[in-house]
Amino acid sequence: MRWLRFIVRLAAASVIGLSFLPLAARAWWGFELAANFRLQYVVAGFVLLVLLALLRRPLWCAALAGSIFFSAWPLAAYPPIPGLAAARAAATAG
Repeated sequence: MRWLRFIVRLAAASVIGLSFLPLAARAWWGFELAANFRLQYVVAGFVLLVLLALLRRPLWCAALAGSIFFSAWPLAAYPPIPGLAAARAAATAG
């Protein structure tokens, strides 16, 4: 169980670090490349957030929530998927 905590914290630290790499996008193309994976950082962050909450690590959860918010903010500008709202309405209607 101890190794699991270590691996989850290592993965969370990696996601936190990677999510802030796009801040240095003007310095080098490698950092700009990291900006293309924001959705993946958000998804990985949510999975790790659940695991860290189960492991009762509130400071790690707070740091990871901040990095999720930072990575998800630019994604909010994208328009919604066209058929998704109609599919949700049809699924809840009946």
